[in-house]
Order: sequence, then structure tokens, then C-alpha cells
Amino acid sequence: MKRLIITNSDSGAGCLKAARIAQRVVALCYELVWGPVPPGETPMDFFTGRRHWMPGDTPDWELEVLDGLGEAYEHLAWEAAYYDRIEIWSDPTPNDQLVLIQLIDWLHSHPALRDKLVFANVGWR
Repeated sequence: MKRLIITNSDSGAGCLKAARIAQRVVALCYELVWGPVPPGETPMDFFTGRRHWMPGDTPDWELEVLDGLGEAYEHLAWEAAYYDRIEIWSDPTPNDQLVLIQLIDWLHSHPALRDKLVFANVGWR
């Protein structure tokens, strides 16, 4: 069985990669807890709109990362079709839960992926 794990922390992704429990591990790391949410139904719409809300002194590298996120999401949905199981490992922080909700919404628009989704309960004790 080919497994894809999507998580929302770089360190978590590194640990999962080191454990070799999946063929691919992807980290989606960005902030959703600040600023208004731009309208848009696709990742491209969202991140393009989000760029316009960034402060004028935002570093260029951060804008470049934001510009690439919509395309990265679309590529992830395309790539996910090749896996038998898609596991989402989300941390319990407010930002990570918002990213999880957004990810579920966007993946829901790909009917072929719905039956492959599995949610891991990642929490602090």
C-alpha cells in the first residue's frame, strides 16, 4: 500500500520521513490565524488574494513562498491520486486546525481522494 502523509509542521514531517512509514511526507506550513480571509474557492484564488493582504514591509522571500502555495496545493491534489492512502497528521494548535479545515475543504473537491483520506489524532498530553 502506497501511503502519503500530509502534516503541518516541518519538524513533524522530518520525524515521519525518518521513520519511513510512508512513501511520501509533505509539510504544509503557513499561518491562517491573522488577517481577513480572501474570497476564493480554489487554493490559487486563496493564496493570490492572501498576497494582497500582506503588509508592505513583507520580505520578498515570504511573498515568493506565498505565491507558490496555491500551485503546491494543486500539485499535491494531483499527486495524491497515485497513493492508496492519504493520512493527514494535524497538530492541535488553532492555526493547524484552521489549515486542516482548509485542506479538507480543498481535497473534498477531488472525489477520487475522499475514500483514501485518513485522519491521525496528533495531540499533546
